[in-house]
Amino acid sequence: MHSTPSKKSNRGTVTYEIEMLKFCFQGLHKVGTKGDGERNLYLEGFLLHFRNLVRFLSGKHHREDKGDTSLARPAMLTDGELVTDQIDSIRAHAAVIDDKYFEDISRFLQHCTLARGGAGKEWNLDQMFNEISPVIEEFERAFPRPLA
Repeated sequence: MHSTPSKKSNRGTVTYEIEMLKFCFQGLHKVGTKGDGERNLYLEGFLLHFRNLVRFLSGKHHREDKGDTSLARPAMLTDGELVTDQIDSIRAHAAVIDDKYFEDISRFLQHCTLARGGAGKEWNLDQMFNEISPVIEEFERAFPRPLA
């Protein structure tokens, strides 16, 4: 049997997404162009966690009826005081990234689509990582990781 790790909180889920994004990004740089299977696994993992994070951080299309957690409802993440200006800034920056990448990633990753057939898709992962990193840092300042 295999299981996903316990996250212990909604904030823990976001921590997991951030850690996995970084892990996949580093893994891609380690394998380079060698090993199609391993490279594809890191690439798809990066895209999946990137997509999850931009949608979470932007708060776009929040579906409470589906159990979504996002910055559309930031109180789900903390018992502490919320700094609205900080949250608005994170959401605005993440929304630009969401608009730029979410649909493309979904077409190529979410399920079998016509867009996945034929020619491959080029992804500038360094650029994508550099775009989301400041938003992640801003999020982590607003919602510090809980002490163990």
